[in-house]
Amino acid sequence: MYKTLIVVMLATLAMGCSRGSTETADTHELRDKHVRQMEELDAKRQATLAKLGSMDLPALVSLLEEDAQKMVEPFNSPAYREITKQRRDQHEALLEQIKERKVVSYLPLLALRAIDPRGYASLDGSLKVEALLGAFGRSESYNMWGLPHLYWEDAAKAMMELGEVAVPGLTSYLQDRSPAPVWGSEETAEYEAYQYRRCDYALAMLMEMRGENVKALPQDPKKRDALISGWK
Repeated sequence: MYKTLIVVMLATLAMGCSRGSTETADTHELRDKHVRQMEELDAKRQATLAKLGSMDLPALVSLLEEDAQKMVEPFNSPAYREITKQRRDQHEALLEQIKERKVVSYLPLLALRAIDPRGYASLDGSLKVEALLGAFGRSESYNMWGLPHLYWEDAAKAMMELGEVAVPGLTSYLQDRSPAPVWGSEETAEYEAYQYRRCDYALAMLMEMRGENVKALPQDPKKRDALISGWK
């Protein structure tokens, strides 16, 4: 009986050791897979940086336009980062690239605004309004604009800087109840609390331009509808 119990205990211990070894092997395999994935991502990132670094400015601007067609946020555009981080000394060339184009999107404009505020200010306001309002109307997620009661991103700041020339376009969106979601865990929680719509972003920017406190924007959409109804 005693010998039988010892045999059973030894067998159980052996099984446990074997299972522990298997778990360790699995853990090592998962770790190695994760390391390989990170190395592959880093290699792709380095290859992208090298490719962008070898491009001339017109090619980078074309990439910006392609990203803008896909509604890529400035902070998610590799071409935007390349220009604003590595090509700041080419701000005059970027200004000329913008002037040469009959139609320009928000990304080249925001890149110029970031590296050459004076050159950006020299551009016609209608050009900026057309690009920024076009992006605003096409937005399906609103991270590139910010969260009205918390912070504004550069696209919204650029819109509000335009002043009166942007008012008619923004006002035209005050009846647009399209949802204005954002991604990111914290941002999504704020969106769900406020249930923001496109009209709310338009209202908040108009309020900000008038010097009103958007930090106190009502959380209840019905109360914001009342503000919209009373907007003049």
